[in-house]
Amino acid sequence: MRLGGGLDPDTISLASVTAVTTNVSNKRSKPDIKMEPSAGRPMDYQVSITVIEARQLVGLNMDPVVCVEVGDEKKYTSMKESTNCPYYNEYFVFDFHVPPDVMFDKIIKLSVIHSKNLLRSGTLVGSFKMDVGTVYTQPGA
Repeated sequence: MRLGGGLDPDTISLASVTAVTTNVSNKRSKPDIKMEPSAGRPMDYQVSITVIEARQLVGLNMDPVVCVEVGDEKKYTSMKESTNCPYYNEYFVFDFHVPPDVMFDKIIKLSVIHSKNLLRSGTLVGSFKMDVGTVYTQPGA
């Protein structure tokens, strides 16, 4: 038996199989991601995040730093001194070699920290979390 493209079904690469999403009735609930047969095989993924700016941070004499976390990996922006509206425009890349079901459950966390020295624990100004699967399923992402 042959498929429309003239390929034998036994020769189709598992790497070419993609994630399939289903409709979500509640926009705040986590999207249902169904994985095809390659779900158990580790694959290469790259998550790239650009931190552009922060606006109207609460506090005086802020020295803000943004901590970008994907899973267990952390990266930091440079520190901007004495500003409540820092401009960074810094680009971060995280590389992973994991199965798709593990990748889509990883958490992206952005935290703004007021600190003169990253070695000392700074004051958390605020943070935001979301899972990679939510970003992956967005149109145009």
